[in-house]
Amino acid sequence: MNSTPEILSFFKESDSNLGIFYPTHYILVTFPNESSPGEAEKALRETGVSSEQILILKGDEMARFLEEHRAQAGVGGKMMTGVSRFLGDDATFVDDDIERGRKGFGFLFVYCATSEDSQRLRTVLLPYQPHAMHWYMNEGIQELS
Repeated sequence: MNSTPEILSFFKESDSNLGIFYPTHYILVTFPNESSPGEAEKALRETGVSSEQILILKGDEMARFLEEHRAQAGVGGKMMTGVSRFLGDDATFVDDDIERGRKGFGFLFVYCATSEDSQRLRTVLLPYQPHAMHWYMNEGIQELS
């Protein structure tokens, strides 16, 4: 994978599930431009979120990362991606994020382990008008926006 080491080392837990990109215990926030993630990061930091818990990616970086991740998935991962797409599931989110990345959207990941944290982080992030906020939990993906 050619992604920067920063991306590869950022996720504290697995960044995939059955070969599909799935950053467990992270909220992925998508913004319609590349400047809003930086503003949102400042607000998160002011509430005590550490820099080690936040990752910002430009659209082209996110698209490239997700495409490389998908290419590394192997045959089993490609089969699961097909099933997931058919079900309108996790792979659909990845497809959408690749497309948004190509269109110049901005992306922010923030570590989130609990439901209480998800609501606190949601409250901090909503004023920055995210396009989408998805919290990747063990049990599934929760829409926060």
